[in-house]
Amino acid sequence: MNNYMICLDGSTESDRAFAWIEGIALNDPSKQIKIFLLNIIDTKPIDKLNLDFDHDKKICAEKGLSVYANRLQLNNIKYETILVETYHSMRETIIEQAEKHNIDMIILGHASKNKLKRVIDGDLRGKIATYLLKHANCPLIIFK
Repeated sequence: MNNYMICLDGSTESDRAFAWIEGIALNDPSKQIKIFLLNIIDTKPIDKLNLDFDHDKKICAEKGLSVYANRLQLNNIKYETILVETYHSMRETIIEQAEKHNIDMIILGHASKNKLKRVIDGDLRGKIATYLLKHANCPLIIFK
């Protein structure tokens, strides 16, 4: 079984990454691909702003994951959804999930973000992609 994990955040880049891995899975004659759909809700920045958007973020994340899951299900592609709420680093959470699920490749959409967008997305210490390139124990594909 080939396990691929795609990090989804609703961006155009992650949509393109999903379309790519979906195409790979559709054209796999062995049908041995399993796609793990990962969405992380980072609650740290919200707490710092003293706002309570966690519930809305979770509902939005669940709806987003279900859209991708439905596409895979319609095409008979094996998948698993992973929704993680964390106060820890998003970068480290991605690595933890990859190790936990024996992921063979991580797929990530990457867009340039200003400082406010990084705070909202929980990328406070810098680029997630750069961290994953240095710390992931499996190959990483980045879509821009």
